[in-house]
Amino acid sequence: TFTVFLGMGYDWSFALTAVFLEGIIFILLSFFNVREAIFTAIPYSLKKAVSVGIGLFIALIGFTSSGLIVANEATYLSMGNLLTKESFIAIVALFTMAILTAKQVRGALLYGIIISTVIALITGVTHFPGIASLFSLPPSIKDVAFHLEWNNILTFDMFSVMFTFLFVDIFDTVGTLTGVATKADLIDKDGNLPGVSKALLSDAIGTVCGALLGTSTITTFVESASGVADGGRTGLTSLSTAFFFFISLFLFPLFSIVPPQATA
Repeated sequence: TFTVFLGMGYDWSFALTAVFLEGIIFILLSFFNVREAIFTAIPYSLKKAVSVGIGLFIALIGFTSSGLIVANEATYLSMGNLLTKESFIAIVALFTMAILTAKQVRGALLYGIIISTVIALITGVTHFPGIASLFSLPPSIKDVAFHLEWNNILTFDMFSVMFTFLFVDIFDTVGTLTGVATKADLIDKDGNLPGVSKALLSDAIGTVCGALLGTSTITTFVESASGVADGGRTGLTSLSTAFFFFISLFLFPLFSIVPPQATA
């Protein structure tokens, strides 16, 4: 978004084309076990460092979205206004999740989400849509699906963007798989993940499909560690998640709520 769309001035379809191409390369690298070799060659300490970095980045997004952290020209980041409704809800959710997780309560993150949602509804930070509009057909993807820019495939800009995405995705996936697999006790004594080639191939296919359908990269997400922490260890966890995501398509208005102040 910031580099390709805002920085280089290209359309979103240009970026998705780069994602599609790096996904194809991923599939080829996965078939020939090149990605598995890269995964094995990276020191275990570096793999863990990548997963920690991703976690800190997600935490930063949450803190900035809630207003706990704001931009500052002098120090880059500074403390935000803790007296706003959004900040209060974020603090309550954070402490709820932290305390329940420390007490090893299964579903700690889910409880935090539920409690913060209820508080947000009570304080007016968010609201439910009307009952009549709650259930609807999923929105069409015809305006975003299969809109690839084939005419720019051989350009230098496309190559540079594709290579950057490729590089970032490789290490992002390596770190994420390490973090999630460690949480699931699947890492062997040498710091490697048995059967990692299957996971990497699945990741590559998801990347290609996501680009074709017009969405951001479908890849391995470190948030999966929350499900693993609550007992998810097999593919049934992923299938269950996929099923509920499919159901959520028909509850689209519920998951696309716009805060009242944003609509004024």
